[in-house]
Amino acid sequence: MEGPLQHVHVVKERHLYLLSQYIHLNPVKANLVNTPHDWIYSNFREWMGQRNGSLYSDTLLKRYFNNDPEEYCEAVKSYKEDYDDRGDVIFD
Repeated sequence: MEGPLQHVHVVKERHLYLLSQYIHLNPVKANLVNTPHDWIYSNFREWMGQRNGSLYSDTLLKRYFNNDPEEYCEAVKSYKEDYDDRGDVIFD
């Protein structure tokens, strides 16, 4: 499942919004875990308020999800459904 490292220059905040969800779903899409909660190497638990970590900023959570972890969790679920329907990830 390894491939070349890809760098993406994030210019638009909307791209960052979608990219966070895409990254949190990667281990699920790779069939490594059933949910993003289960992947201990991700900062998803920080997003959910279940762990304190140094690689987390709550800026997006506050701006897009009313500082509500469950709202973000629902967005990730919705993103997964959209991804499953499309079969590919598209950023606008």
